[in-house]
Amino acid sequence: MPDPILICSYSHKGGVGKTTTAHNISDILSRDMGFKVLLIDADPQCSLSSLVLRKFIQINTQNVANNSTNN
Repeated sequence: MPDPILICSYSHKGGVGKTTTAHNISDILSRDMGFKVLLIDADPQCSLSSLVLRKFIQINTQNVANNSTNN
């Protein structure tokens, strides 16, 4: 098993794209390149957690809808 790689998106300034950058990098690494990715959201606003959770719910809702129409 290869050693883990740490990628950090950090800035004191708000609105510079930290959440979007972290989300997009994790998406490319996991979906396109097959890596296992752990996202840690240390932002008090929990923007990354909310974004990933919304995407997870949307994907699972689509899977349930597709499975119910295929039966």
